[in-house]
Amino acid sequence: MGSVGGEETKRMTAIGDAVNLASRIEAANKECGTRFLVSESTYVEVQPFVRVGQQFQRGLKGKRGKYRLYEIIGCRVDL
Repeated sequence: MGSVGGEETKRMTAIGDAVNLASRIEAANKECGTRFLVSESTYVEVQPFVRVGQQFQRGLKGKRGKYRLYEIIGCRVDL
């Protein structure tokens, strides 16, 4: 997190690999025909609380290797 721009146009922004990866996963929604994808590491954290649809293993633009992505289709109500 930090500020970028000149005195007149200064704004806060987030940069870095995590932000880049999140952007690539968000873009993969269109290609996969989904609305809400998360990475495998995020899925591990939220698994008890969500319902999952499709799973994908795919490359992401600008990233090396394949990533396992999970479609989140809702929250679990049976907790």
